[in-house]
Amino acid sequence: MGLGNIGMKPLLLSFILPSMAKDWPETSSIERGLVASSLFLGMLIGSFIFGTVADKIGRKSTLAITSIFAIGFTVAASFSPTPWVLMLFEMGLGFGVGGNLPVCYTLFVEFIPQQTLILKSHGS
Repeated sequence: MGLGNIGMKPLLLSFILPSMAKDWPETSSIERGLVASSLFLGMLIGSFIFGTVADKIGRKSTLAITSIFAIGFTVAASFSPTPWVLMLFEMGLGFGVGGNLPVCYTLFVEFIPQQTLILKSHGS
């Protein structure tokens, strides 16, 4: 689920922004750009914070927390009454998705057999 979040949420922006312009015609291109940028700003902050949190409380617990963030803010964003509220929810969503980044990839690498990692690192 975490890896799906990482790829899916930025992709959904390509569907959200045109719909946003249709549903809220008074929004400017700057506001739509801020909504898109807020997701990536949240991802930047979330990856730094949750990468450290994962080392302290464990990766599985952190993955659960970041998934709850992502799910909660995804649902909340769908009920946004204004573009500015949507921007805040997208930032929270990015915070959770960004937290998934270091945790998911680290968990993935931990489950790859050690021999496979050695072979891949030496180019064999």
